[in-house]
Amino acid sequence: RFTLTRTGSRVGALLRWMIRAPKTAPHIRMTSGPYFANNMCELSYRGSQAQVTVEHSTPDDDGGGQLSEVAHVQL
Repeated sequence: RFTLTRTGSRVGALLRWMIRAPKTAPHIRMTSGPYFANNMCELSYRGSQAQVTVEHSTPDDDGGGQLSEVAHVQL
């Protein structure tokens, strides 16, 4: 989580500068999350389109488990 904060980004940039490493970070923008619980992710491709679905395991009324969608992101 720390690396996703502004301070974490600056610490990473400082460390990269100290070892004179090139900037290689992809341009990633967080649109939801981060999610750290008992999650499952599904990555789907259709042609040039991709999407990620994040699901969380929750107990159902019968004592079993079920998956509940946490996030659905088009890439």
